[in-house]
This record gives sequence, structure tokens and C-alpha cells, in this order.
Amino acid sequence: MANVRRVELQRPFEEGGVVAVGWYDGLHRGHRAALEHLRTVADQRGTTTGLVLIDDDRNERQLTSVEQRLHLIEETGLVDTVWVVDAPVDDWSGHAPAFIRDVLLTTTGAGAVLTTTGAGQGPMVQAFGQQLVDVATEGDLAIVPLDDAQREWNDLDRSCSSADVAALLDRGDVAEAAKLLGRHHEMRGRVELGDQRGRTLGFPTANVAMPVSFVIPREAVYAGLITPGDGITRATAISLGRRPTFYPDGLTLLEAHVLDFSGDLYGQDVRVRFVDKVRDQRRFDGPDALAAQLRRDIETTRDLIAPML
Repeated sequence: MANVRRVELQRPFEEGGVVAVGWYDGLHRGHRAALEHLRTVADQRGTTTGLVLIDDDRNERQLTSVEQRLHLIEETGLVDTVWVVDAPVDDWSGHAPAFIRDVLLTTTGAGAVLTTTGAGQGPMVQAFGQQLVDVATEGDLAIVPLDDAQREWNDLDRSCSSADVAALLDRGDVAEAAKLLGRHHEMRGRVELGDQRGRTLGFPTANVAMPVSFVIPREAVYAGLITPGDGITRATAISLGRRPTFYPDGLTLLEAHVLDFSGDLYGQDVRVRFVDKVRDQRRFDGPDALAAQLRRDIETTRDLIAPML
């Protein structure tokens, strides 16, 4: 049985309102286009919008946690109420008609559902969309096709999906990923005490714990932004890798050197955003050569981030 958590973002959902359903992982530009269409349809019908956000047990890497998705969805101002559905994939995919009746109809009280059966979707999405259409014909549920609202971006001659974003991050192309996302890819974690190797080189870093189930960009040095507990966003040079100069067989670490900052971030939850790649990771002959390269990395980061702050 699905566990459903209701979250009101803007206003209470009205009986007969319009809902969308899906994972919405990363809330990329394609997702936002769908939510804009959702709002347009709801306004035309004079009602509210809702989103059934599925949180299942698929063993796939995520771009964002459910809580991040809720935050990003709220920022759009397009969705009034979200129902977070915590259920194994078999409970909603393998028994889609029951899930549609129990959650989309009874729990939400929706009068219309935004969906797609387009060939460009994955087989699971296509199958669910078709079953949704079949169930709708049995009752009073209206189907709002999303297919006509889908479009190629004027400045992007390519598709836009969570898988596309993940593939770009796997290559370290965080700048191109940002174009699909409409924002910079970010990771959230707590600053933990490290071995203070960076401090001994003159470049103290915040060691940010990374959840292993999330998409992590390719090991490299990046220019980025960090937002700690005080809410102030600062430029940061990010080293993502295993520190091959000292620990060639070590674990992958996210180390952020915050430019022009001397405070203490230990124990704080931070947001780290990846703006552009500076260079690949490589092994240096010793601490002096590494320190010289870090100085160059910091200046490159400063030049890349300065226009944003």
C-alpha cells in the first residue's frame, strides 16, 4: 500500500483540479515546461494544480532528493499541492489501474490528469500513460495530453531528460548540464572534519559528505558556488576526486575551497553548485607543484564566478 504525504505549496487543491504525475527528478527545463502547461490548463478550467511525485525503490542514481524537488517545485510557483507517494515500483507500475484509482482519483480528487503516451518516452512511462487513458474512459477523469506541449528548445537542438543531464555530468560537462536544467547542478551535504591536508598547503577546504545514490559529476576541478547556513553564496574552487598526489587509492571526496573566506563551516549543511569545469584531476610530483596549480585554479575560478556575484 502506498504511503502518501500531502504538501501544500501555494493553496489547497480543489476537487476536480488538474494534476500531473511522475518523478520530476532534477526538475529540468522539460519538467518546468510540463508544469507551465499544467498551470495553463488549470487556469483555463478555473481550478488549482497538483503534482503526484513518485518516490519509489528503483535502483537508479538520482539528480535530486525528494526534498530538493519539493523546494525546486515550490520555487516555480506553478504547483499548488504535491502528494509525495512512497511506494515500491511494483506497487504503482505493476498495478497501475489500482494505483490510478486509489491515488490519482480518490486521494487527490483530480478532475483531469496531465499525461503522455508519446513514443519519445521510456516504456514504463508509455505503459502507465496508456493505462491512465484506459481508466479515464471508465469514469469522469479528463486526460490532458502533454505531447502537444512538448517542444525542442530554441537554443538547444537536443532532447531534455534526467538521463541526458546525468550523461553530461558523467562527462564532467557541468556547463552543458546547466543549460538542460535551467540552473546549476548542485549537491547538498554536511561539512565534515577531514585530514586538513588542504590547510597545510595554504588552501583550507570544506569537506562535504556526498550521498552515494546521487549523480556525482566526473572527478575534476570545478569553479562553483557554495551556500552555507548563513545564506550567503560565495565563489568556491571545487576538487572532486581521490587526491591522487597523496592518496591514489582513496575514496572520492568533494573538497570546496571558499574564496576570500576564513570562517568555520564544520557541521553546517551546505549547497555546492557546479558552474564550469576548470581541469581534469591529475597527479603532481609533490606539494609545491600541487600548490602552484591550486593557485592557478583559484584564479580561474575567480574569473569564471566574478560575473555571477
